[in-house]
Amino acid sequence: MKRKSSFLVMMVLLISWLLPANVLTVYGEEFLPLGEKILFQDFEDGDTGNWTAKPWGDGGEIGIYDWGDNKSLVLSDRSSSESQPFLNITNLMKSGKKYNMSMKLRLEEGTGEYHITAKVASEEEENYIWIVGNREVTSEDWTVFEL
Repeated sequence: MKRKSSFLVMMVLLISWLLPANVLTVYGEEFLPLGEKILFQDFEDGDTGNWTAKPWGDGGEIGIYDWGDNKSLVLSDRSSSESQPFLNITNLMKSGKKYNMSMKLRLEEGTGEYHITAKVASEEEENYIWIVGNREVTSEDWTVFEL
């Protein structure tokens, strides 16, 4: 039986992999004045930005979900946990600078454990490191991921 595993994101941020979101905020502590954002996404305009479904796993479909009082990014039609939303923010970041990242994640149904990864530059292989460890995410409320 194919487990329904679409999940919703209210706030998103991901250096290479990412899990979805409604307010994606990245602050540059050394490069930008405190509080200045290099990326913010709330999805209220219905635009998914540059989010894509990664081709590994079974892909999935990126779209917008309307909760009634707000909107969020959604990755639907996936049957594998290896199918993930992806946002490349490399061109927004500067080497040697520090950034704060924040996102919120909520499932359409059920519970699960999720983490955020970043791709490490490597010519030989796809190398992803965990930047925020496993957190339980439910359909009851938004779970905040911060770095």
